[in-house]
Amino acid sequence: LYCISNEVRRLTCIFISVKGLDISTHYGSRTAHQLMQLVQKAAYTMEGSVNKFLVDDKGVLLLVIFGLPPVYHLDDPLRAVLAGLRILDSIRFMGLSSSIGIGTGRVWIGTVGCDIRKEYTALGDAVNLSARLMARAGENEILCDLKTYEECNHAMQFQQRESFYPK
Repeated sequence: LYCISNEVRRLTCIFISVKGLDISTHYGSRTAHQLMQLVQKAAYTMEGSVNKFLVDDKGVLLLVIFGLPPVYHLDDPLRAVLAGLRILDSIRFMGLSSSIGIGTGRVWIGTVGCDIRKEYTALGDAVNLSARLMARAGENEILCDLKTYEECNHAMQFQQRESFYPK
């Protein structure tokens, strides 16, 4: 049995925004379920974890994290980018559009909340940066931070974009 405790560790976070999905309809809820299955498969194949599936006025958001205990690897940033590419293709195949942001860095992970409602989550600059990159990414595009790029550029080609300060 593995005991989860609060700690700071290096993680790679993927924030995914899916546009054009109305889950209030029967078709939309079935599509959301299919979306979750596709994201889970992409994450679990690369040994990552789906941490959040949120629906709000901005649409559907997902948070996938690589490097959570007890499954972490030296190449988690590469695993995250490969999973992100698979997720992007799957969402496009479903006829939906998405934007994805990927960030790597030291992050606090642990349980937040009270006795009534708790959740295991990640908090930190890399999480926030991945969310901002997602917001800045174009339709069906993945943006990653410099740390992720440096960990992955030996294995794949990237298209460099003009530097910007995420807001």
